[in-house]
Amino acid sequence: MRMGKRESKYNRFIYLGLVVLCLGFFWWSSGSKGLGGEQAADAGFEKVQFVEDSREGGEKAGEVLIIKGHVTKEVEAGSVLFMRIFHIGVQVYQNETEIFAYGTVPAAGYPSLGDLWTGYTLKEGISPEDEVEFRLSAPAQTLVFSSTGRYEYFFDNLYVGSWSQFMRAILVDNIPHLLLALFFITNSIVIWFGALALKRAKLEVGPSVFNGAYLFLAMGLWMLVNGYFLSMLTTDNGLIMSLEHVLSFLMAALMFRYLSSILKSRAGLLNKALEYVVILMLVVSMLLQGLGILDGFAFLSKTVLLILVLIVLAEGSLIYEAVITKEKMARYRLLSAAVLLFFIVLGVMEFLFVMPQNDMLYDLGFFIFACMQLAFILYYLRKKLREAQQARDLELELSEARTQLMISQIRPHFIFNTLNAISALCLEDPIRADEAIVQFSKYLRANITVLEGPKMIPFPQELEIIENYVAIEKLRFDERIAVEYEIEFTDFKVPMLSLQPIVENAIKHGLVKKKSGGKIIMRTEQADGFAVITITDNGVGFDTEEASKKEESVGMRNIRTRISISCQGELLVVSTPGAGTQVTVRIPLAKDE
Repeated sequence: MRMGKRESKYNRFIYLGLVVLCLGFFWWSSGSKGLGGEQAADAGFEKVQFVEDSREGGEKAGEVLIIKGHVTKEVEAGSVLFMRIFHIGVQVYQNETEIFAYGTVPAAGYPSLGDLWTGYTLKEGISPEDEVEFRLSAPAQTLVFSSTGRYEYFFDNLYVGSWSQFMRAILVDNIPHLLLALFFITNSIVIWFGALALKRAKLEVGPSVFNGAYLFLAMGLWMLVNGYFLSMLTTDNGLIMSLEHVLSFLMAALMFRYLSSILKSRAGLLNKALEYVVILMLVVSMLLQGLGILDGFAFLSKTVLLILVLIVLAEGSLIYEAVITKEKMARYRLLSAAVLLFFIVLGVMEFLFVMPQNDMLYDLGFFIFACMQLAFILYYLRKKLREAQQARDLELELSEARTQLMISQIRPHFIFNTLNAISALCLEDPIRADEAIVQFSKYLRANITVLEGPKMIPFPQELEIIENYVAIEKLRFDERIAVEYEIEFTDFKVPMLSLQPIVENAIKHGLVKKKSGGKIIMRTEQADGFAVITITDNGVGFDTEEASKKEESVGMRNIRTRISISCQGELLVVSTPGAGTQVTVRIPLAKDE
């Protein structure tokens, strides 16, 4: 569904305001810190083998679970005890003495306690004979689902070692997840700049390409911002949870935004409405947390069923669009989006019934979606580039057709004036008249030869046409015209009849309009991989600022277009009233030139 300019500005305003609100939210949330650990000397990094001796409590919602037991292998003093916290409070006792506590007094703004790694440097070693006691609790507001999975997850992620070994182990164990996140972020940047380049080249690029790039970026950042990675860089629990919470909603909003841009029926309006619903939910959740009523994770836990309903509605809109559309590529894109939504539904179901959840379903769905979308985007970009090349070829053919029409007509007044000048010479100076006829025939023959030949011709061939033309004009204006050639470089090609009109323009509008006439200097040189042709006259000149306000002459515009399209060259005009004009043409040289 195409977006109008007013709607596009409205959406930019909404997301700009949302960015400002989120930045303020992150700043406010960053005061809620978890417990970090101190650096320890390198030691062996291994999983702690804990044997449970007794268990009590934890059967009722909000009740503390007390588990007592012992380790099977001695843990040395100075080692760091690493624990994975997933929205639970933890107290650790050694021989009835508390050695570690997290979440017993919930941090302001985040009673859900967070999803992060934390570590504690042991001041004394732990031997197999020591009694180790864990007291675990889950905040009441997050007990929409069972807390049993969180406790088991905690004991499955008890490690001992050094911080450097811990970070290395986490990175190695999660390399696929990390690479996938970087894959999304990199591709989002490439797609965005590629689409921007096409747009600046005045090619039509649909909003779905940019929306797809934004969605990829949100996916990649969401995969990076979780307890696996971010808690290795900061112990700021509030910041970690805020980023994950905001990115979860933004990713959902951008997903619906992307769908609304690829759907052409009324289903696009439905997804646009779903986008605004998710944005509203994000704003409400931030307000509730700011007021201390409900934090982000608790809000997400209580509204996950609503989000599931929104996703099902979006899936239904894709099915509806796939039924009514007949375009193969449209159905392909709809299929990729449907696959993404399917895996998101599975992930949400896992969130509902398996706490904590495994991100593998999300990763798999994101990866399949990304591969299918990248295949489409490559197809789309190739198509646009092919269309751009066809447009350039068509423009060049049109420009060449105009040139051929102008040259084929060869301006009757020019032929008439030349024949009159030759006629006068026949009586005054027959020998000179004969030379003039030869020059005129060479000029006509050269023009006809060029029209029948290739579009790009060697510079010496163009120079010959210029010399013949100047010789004919001297018959009419005699000593009022002087032309000097300072030719230092000739091994390059130019579009046919692209330089002769510039010389003609200098004579007609520069020298002839000056009573005393003037001189033209034509130079060529090689500089920085370019053939540089400079045509300078000391004629009457003109005001370039005043001329820029008016439309460029058809002839000069045609020359500029042909030089740009035929050989990616450029034309620059500099003029001063009363002093003259300088035209510079820069043509890039081929590698073999």
